[in-house]
Amino acid sequence: MINVIEAYESTVNSEFVDWIKMSVFAGLVYLSYHFYNTSQTDLFHIVGGATTYLLLVLMLCVINTVRNGKNYIFPKFISAQFIVMSLAALVSIIPFSALLIWLGMKILSLNIFTYYPEVVPVCQWLVWIIISGIIFLAVMILGKTGNPLSLFDFKTISNYSIDVLPHLLFTLVIMAFFNAVILGMTAYIFWVFLSVQHPIFIAICSFALVINIVSLGNCFAQIEYEVVPREEEEHII
Repeated sequence: MINVIEAYESTVNSEFVDWIKMSVFAGLVYLSYHFYNTSQTDLFHIVGGATTYLLLVLMLCVINTVRNGKNYIFPKFISAQFIVMSLAALVSIIPFSALLIWLGMKILSLNIFTYYPEVVPVCQWLVWIIISGIIFLAVMILGKTGNPLSLFDFKTISNYSIDVLPHLLFTLVIMAFFNAVILGMTAYIFWVFLSVQHPIFIAICSFALVINIVSLGNCFAQIEYEVVPREEEEHII
C-alpha cells in the first residue's frame, strides 16, 4: 500500500537546507505565475518552461533517492545525480512522452469507430489511459535507474504499465483530498480577509506545488517498488 501520509511527512520534516532548496523552486513557480498574470507571454514561456523542466528533474531525483534507499531526499543542485537526471529527462522522457502523445492523437484521428459514435468516448479514454500508464511507469523506471536506455525495456513497461494506474489513482485522490482541505481552508481565509490574488497566498501555493512534486516523487518510488516484481529488475537496463 502506498503511504501518501509518510511521503508528505518526509517532505515537510525536511532539514532547513532542504527548505532553502524548496524555496528556490517555489520562487521559480511564483515568478512564472507573475509573468503569466501580468501578460508577459515571452517571459512566461521561458521561465515557465524552465520551471516545469526543473520540477520534472526534481521529481526524478526524489524517485532515485527514495527508490535506492539513500539517506536523503533532496538532491544537491550541483551534483552528479542532478546532472544525470537533467540529461536523462532532456534526451529520453520528454521526447518519449511527446512521441506517445503524438501517437495517441494519430490513433484517435483515424476515426476507426465513426459508425459507432457511442463508443468513441470510451475508446478515447482507453487510448489515453494506456498512454498515461506507459509514461508514468517510464518516469518511475527512469527515476530509479537514471539510465535513458531503461526506457527500451519494453517487456517491463508493457507488462506493468496498466498495473501502475490503480496505485496512481489512489495516490492522486489522497493528495487531491489533502490539498482541497488545506489549501481550500487557506484560500477561504485569504478570500475573506485579503484576496486570493494576494502575494502571500500565491507564495503559499507555490510552496505547496513544490511539496506536492517532492511527495509525488516519493509515492512514485513506492509504486514502482510495489508494482514491478524484484525478478524483473534484472531485465531493466
